[in-house]
Amino acid sequence: MSEQMHRVPVEETNQSRRSENTSPEIEEDCKCPRLDPDEWNAVESDWNDIRFLRGAALALFGVPLRFEATRNTLVKTAKQLSGKLPEDAMILIGSGRFRREILIELDNLETIPDNKRIFAPGGFSFTKIYEAPWGQMRNLMTEFETQATARYGRRPDKTWVWYLTCQICTTERNFETLFVAHYKNEKTG
Repeated sequence: MSEQMHRVPVEETNQSRRSENTSPEIEEDCKCPRLDPDEWNAVESDWNDIRFLRGAALALFGVPLRFEATRNTLVKTAKQLSGKLPEDAMILIGSGRFRREILIELDNLETIPDNKRIFAPGGFSFTKIYEAPWGQMRNLMTEFETQATARYGRRPDKTWVWYLTCQICTTERNFETLFVAHYKNEKTG
């Protein structure tokens, strides 16, 4: 993430479901991001200085098809636009039954040329780390949106997830997933 990001821990109202990494050693081939819960779990972040490259993947009843190919294309395009990607760049996946928005965080913002695929969300985000095994995503998203709505007095303008694990480490890391609630304007709650 951009080092200019401003993260402020939010007081926890419910028992956190964040992952505690008590797993045995994970294979060295895995390069998945490891987020510090103090910086990401129940935290608000100012998004006025963040940009994403926007793409999409076809989905079948919500399951992205050819996600890896779409992700690789976005990474290649993002590197061409900004010269590099942030370390552990966020890769956010939106909702949708037949089409899923995919965003990849950009770095080197001053050098990025104008491009209609660049998304500057502004506002702020509220994030939580969940253990989100297959089949529980919808319930966890509902719980997360309810919590964000109670905190800010209105539903998030947009929600995304960032799968923090791959096929190599997902079971060992308990399907660790970051949920993101984005608000375009200032806090009202």
